[in-house]
Amino acid sequence: MELVKKIRNDSASPDRFMPIIMVAAHSERPRIIAARDAGINEFVMKPVSARTLFSRLNAVIEHPRRYVRAGEYFGPDRRRKWTFVDFERRDIKKKKKGAAADDDTKEMSQEEINEFLNPEKEDSEAGQAEATDAVAKSSS
Repeated sequence: MELVKKIRNDSASPDRFMPIIMVAAHSERPRIIAARDAGINEFVMKPVSARTLFSRLNAVIEHPRRYVRAGEYFGPDRRRKWTFVDFERRDIKKKKKGAAADDDTKEMSQEEINEFLNPEKEDSEAGQAEATDAVAKSSS
């Protein structure tokens, strides 16, 4: 995490906009949130399959997100779906989040990580990459 923060926030960093795909063996929800909040573009859990790695590389290259600065955060825009969220819906999510705090130590599968980081598959980088890949396969 320190390396990601240094790349994103250090004024001497040669490329603060460099895409970062984190590969880790630990997949607890708090670790994934911390990685996202540090400025990673994608997260891949070990053991890494070729398909997963390809979809993340393709997403980062073909569907880059814009970079934002918000307070102390600098990195890819963490909002992956572009729909308006009213305040009532946010309050409901906060109440549900408090109830789901018991699951924070549970390991997440790669599919759960993808769903967490890419809430609506068709609006996500990885979802668009997979859709592009599927179209390419069907046309060949």
